[in-house]
Amino acid sequence: MFAVIYQVPARPGVGMLSIAGQPLIERQLQWLRAVGCQRVALEIGTDPESSKLACWLAEHEALGADVTIVLSKNPLGAADVAQRAGFPVGVPLLAVPADVIGDGDLTHLYRVANASGAWAMTSPPEGTPYPLESGVVRLLGPRREHPKIVDGAGWTARVRTVREAMALGSAALMRRLPEQGGPHAWSIQMHASEIEPGIWVARGASVDPEAKLKAPVLIGTEAIVRAGAQVGPNAFIGDRAVIDADAVVVDSTVEPGTIVGEGVNLRDCIASPWCVTELAGGPGAPLEDSLIISYRDRHSKAPLGSRIAALAILFVLILPASLVYLARALFGLSSWRSERFFSKDGPVRLRVGTTGVGFVDLVPRLYDVLRGGRALVGVATMVSAVDGVSPGLLVDAMSAPFGAIDIEPALVPEGGDLEVRLRGRAWYAHAKSRSIDLTLLKSLFWIRMGRAIRLSATSTPTPAAPISRG
Repeated sequence: MFAVIYQVPARPGVGMLSIAGQPLIERQLQWLRAVGCQRVALEIGTDPESSKLACWLAEHEALGADVTIVLSKNPLGAADVAQRAGFPVGVPLLAVPADVIGDGDLTHLYRVANASGAWAMTSPPEGTPYPLESGVVRLLGPRREHPKIVDGAGWTARVRTVREAMALGSAALMRRLPEQGGPHAWSIQMHASEIEPGIWVARGASVDPEAKLKAPVLIGTEAIVRAGAQVGPNAFIGDRAVIDADAVVVDSTVEPGTIVGEGVNLRDCIASPWCVTELAGGPGAPLEDSLIISYRDRHSKAPLGSRIAALAILFVLILPASLVYLARALFGLSSWRSERFFSKDGPVRLRVGTTGVGFVDLVPRLYDVLRGGRALVGVATMVSAVDGVSPGLLVDAMSAPFGAIDIEPALVPEGGDLEVRLRGRAWYAHAKSRSIDLTLLKSLFWIRMGRAIRLSATSTPTPAAPISRG
């Protein structure tokens, strides 16, 4: 059986919405595997959120087996996605919108469909704290006629917002969704243990006995909930997050790695290390005070040796760089900006210098190394995806670590196009080591020396020809 998960216009990256601790795309693939799909084509866009989805899928090789990624700048439609994925022509296939999840046994569509296919019309699950809209799954047949409409078994629902994802996740935590069996092909799985009805705690999490948990609550892997904190109802705490003493988290999602400071009150919002966003769809409110919301990193990308080297370089450059910063500040000019990028390890906030002076713009990057956001040696920030580039190549290229010292010119021959650049990054992501970095740094040195010699040669004035005085 073949299946396509195709993009929904104006909803890029919807597959990364978390349903009970796992992204929607994982739930969809589990569902399709449960009904017997051997091959799945997944359409993703070129925006950062979709790139994050591609990186996530690359990290979960078992789940991503036999999944073909189809990269498209604009939504293609299920039939075109299947064609680009190389599916056999004329073979019936299931078409699932990127924002639809369910548990029905879709094989019954094959039994009742006509040659043009079928639509499965099903109702959303009952018992959710927030009303959901029903979803539609199609079986595309060899003909393009109007398909037969079938009252589908099980349930399907559209999950387009964080609030809808939380509603479905809360129903799953409270065991209000149908269990597997009969028309229900599978059930939403919990990667945690239920210590009390509706209260789930994942492996490695630490919950103080003095903390107050009110169902439904999900505490992620290696998360910490301190004494006096109130978590729930309808609270989803991401992996490695910290809920400090006397903090309150109600009807909210705390993203992985986020530290919620002491006494902070979060209600109806999404908390990340960089901002808090209201579930009602309001704008994100940036948080400058890291004592309130900050980031807890599990592993530093830069080992101790790289940090010491970065600190030594920073010590040499900080004085002249400070003079440049001061001069620009007098004219009201900023010297760096902070940008959010997506990498193999998830979202990362990096500093980018804006002075145009090489050694000065190196200073904020070295600071990122000390914070653990960058490697000392690596590639520049991520390039945008374009048509004609293999999605698999793009995913491999995104695994290359961002570095304070950019060795990419040594990876790519002068004049190399984007595909060559991505291939160099993909190789570097898998081959990176101290010896490789040292070799690339040497190559980079000689490349720059050669450019300096050529520039010097072209700028040296040629002697004027003597004037003949006949």
